[in-house]
Amino acid sequence: MMSILYVTQPDAILSKAAEAFKVALKQEDGGWEKKSVPAQTVEQVVLMGNPQITGDALVY
Repeated sequence: MMSILYVTQPDAILSKAAEAFKVALKQEDGGWEKKSVPAQTVEQVVLMGNPQITGDALVY
């Protein structure tokens, strides 16, 4: 089943590494929480607010 990846946190960073999308979410303590989503399972990416996206993720 294909899914939609929503990125809604304003200072999030969406990137692509190997066969996965990586989402870095800034935490209140200034650190980063990183999540990984297999790219082949994502049908659509929705960016809301003002997140950043790398060139690799945009091209994919």
